[in-house]
Amino acid sequence: MSLDYYVESLANQYKKEDHDIYGNPITLWSPIEDGTYKFDIIEEKKGGMANIYIGVYTHNDLENQGIIKILNPLSLLDLEKNPNYISELQSKAILKMYEKFTEEANILEKIKQHRKIKGLPYIEKQFIDSSINLQKNLGFENIYPASDKLTTGIMMEFLEGKDFREIVDFFNHFNLKMEPRIANYSIYKFSEALKDLHELGIIHNDIKPGNIYLSGKDIFSFDFGISSKISEVAEAGIGTPGYVPPKNLNGVKGDIYQTGMTWAVLLSCDKGLPLEIQPDIRLEPNLNAASKLIKIKIKEKKERKIILGCLNGKYSSVDELRYDINKKLNIATEKEVEEFDDECQPELTNQKQKIQNRTSTGLSHMTLR
Repeated sequence: MSLDYYVESLANQYKKEDHDIYGNPITLWSPIEDGTYKFDIIEEKKGGMANIYIGVYTHNDLENQGIIKILNPLSLLDLEKNPNYISELQSKAILKMYEKFTEEANILEKIKQHRKIKGLPYIEKQFIDSSINLQKNLGFENIYPASDKLTTGIMMEFLEGKDFREIVDFFNHFNLKMEPRIANYSIYKFSEALKDLHELGIIHNDIKPGNIYLSGKDIFSFDFGISSKISEVAEAGIGTPGYVPPKNLNGVKGDIYQTGMTWAVLLSCDKGLPLEIQPDIRLEPNLNAASKLIKIKIKEKKERKIILGCLNGKYSSVDELRYDINKKLNIATEKEVEEFDDECQPELTNQKQKIQNRTSTGLSHMTLR
């Protein structure tokens, strides 16, 4: 079974269409137009606080594939209980969501200005809306205070591939383990982008398998929704449950902690591992439990030692971590990673080629499904 088919079968189990307070589906199947940009949607993926749309955009007679991330503020509201009432607390939370989304767009714009950085997404355009239009578009009145224009959508480059959460789920489902050389390569390549991000003065704050993407031999980092400046005081408990670092490891060391935890998940293919170490987001991660669990889950001693170094704050910079990975571990070649990528997510052309090979040996009744 291919990874594509497995992920699609899971998605089909959870298909559910969201609706606004009037019962209308929340979707954007009609083309999105803004100035000289036009975006035609091909596929829609529901997210938590944002919906992701994959499609084709045209700009100045040029056509490219792209992704639009549209904020869905209704995700913060329990409309089933009282669809006609929004509290002051909820309205402030919605505004805060838009402000964080605008910050994310600004971070992506900053990355765009340093296009030499590999492994970070390329933003094509921001969609801006005013507070007055927000009221109109959401069907609510007088819930947004006066504010500057806010970002409601972000359009980025489209990349073929899968995130490592999907890959880990796939391996775990079939009780398989990822080859350590592949996991080591993935973390090493990811750390290159993380190093450049830190040099821009930005802390990611939400490193996890679902935010690291494999596309051929390339590794990309996504989702800067809760990123912050290095100069800012980190908010306690920030991040995804299971990946939240100890309070004494904030900033750069916090990102390195999350990288180590992500690495442990890739090697063990056990997505429940972080939650065993940190069962509640309000609690400090239990590093003694982490050490014991990682010794059980990860048999590779050299990798295990460096991962525990990430968790206990040994590394003060990504450069120090990269040095140890490069010096002490076996890392897969780019060709090996491309082959791994093909095995996980065969393209349609590869499937066609396999069928053509079979038909040439006499199986002429094969059909592509």
